[in-house]
Amino acid sequence: MRRTARSASSSLLLVIPLLLGATPCAAGSLGPPREADLLEALAGREDEALAGRRAGAALTFAQAFDIRPQDLNVYWQELNANGGIFGRKVTVTYEDDSYSPQQAVSAAERCKSKKIFALLGGIGFDQIPAVRTWAEANEMLYFHHMAVEAGLKGKRFSFSGLPSVDDTGVAFGEYIATKYKDKKIGILWRRSENWEPGYRNGKATLDRMGANVVADLPVNKDQSVFTQEIIALRDRGAEVVWLWENALVAAEVIQQAKNQGYHPHRWVVFPFQTTLDVVGPEPIDGVAAWSAYTQGGFKEYSEHGYGAEIARFEAVYAKHRPGIKTNDILWQVWVANKALHDLFERCGPQCTRNRIAGILLSGFKATVPPNCEVDYTRPGSFGGHLGGYQFFTMEATNRNGASFRTTSWCREHLT
Repeated sequence: MRRTARSASSSLLLVIPLLLGATPCAAGSLGPPREADLLEALAGREDEALAGRRAGAALTFAQAFDIRPQDLNVYWQELNANGGIFGRKVTVTYEDDSYSPQQAVSAAERCKSKKIFALLGGIGFDQIPAVRTWAEANEMLYFHHMAVEAGLKGKRFSFSGLPSVDDTGVAFGEYIATKYKDKKIGILWRRSENWEPGYRNGKATLDRMGANVVADLPVNKDQSVFTQEIIALRDRGAEVVWLWENALVAAEVIQQAKNQGYHPHRWVVFPFQTTLDVVGPEPIDGVAAWSAYTQGGFKEYSEHGYGAEIARFEAVYAKHRPGIKTNDILWQVWVANKALHDLFERCGPQCTRNRIAGILLSGFKATVPPNCEVDYTRPGSFGGHLGGYQFFTMEATNRNGASFRTTSWCREHLT
């Protein structure tokens, strides 16, 4: 089976009446907003429309899951129906980046042609570094998903509220070495400059913590047959297998292993429903920077507003997209949009790109439930550009056929 991947990008329209004050809807602390001197180039090119009534923004979002743009925009649709952000209406459009660095840069160029307010980057380790470089050259404010730290130092225009790929690898290593300390560990990892820093950090963590790694096997991007790697895992007695690959590849590996009669004690993956939709309720654990979702929600972690937010998410989708099956991708987009909404609220009715950047660079630290805390003051924040540092853990269950449930909440270290 050969996987397919598509992806997309988006545009926000914000209508601004002259209102006073901002009321943030999340817990946290924030230093006084300032104009970001390092974004001086932006000061001279704020859209004339932004200073008056309208502004644009765009999102590069990796879409490998057969989801339409209108399915992703329900959060903003509901917000707009209730007045927007200080009266500013939000519209999001999408461009295909094909999970390719070159195509992602082309998508960013198309977004720029729409006179956007900012560029948002969705899932995709491989394309984000290329767009960060493009954003620097084009003086474009860029908010992106998880990516490697390499190349981030000195970047002025790029920001992320998620942990880096490098730190995520450490989290996987800590989780596996702690939970499966008496098991033989196998690793299957993507050979790519945008994936390897996470693998290297995870492997170093496993070694430091005394894990028994019996198989350490690289695979290539776009590889679709894993017969030899599965034989190696089986023959070396790997009881727990860490799949450092995307959800589509993880599904292929697990399914091919089942077909070859190899059934390890546990697979450890990036926990996406996409994998379970292919393989069913297999013994799978996961580490992620987002919480699990299944229809009907969960009773656990109510103190973080978890179940209440799922109920709201489902109710709003039922209102605006009746008949659509809500899933973990839509949930992740929902909670990410909620965090972005909070940032715009804090920015205030006269929000500009410099003011947004200034908030983050002035020592932004906040929690927008049910997301983890972001802290742009930490030593590892690259001077206020990388805010995420905490993780969720999950395990597969047979609820609703097969789904993940959250097993721990927003932990920096998984030991």
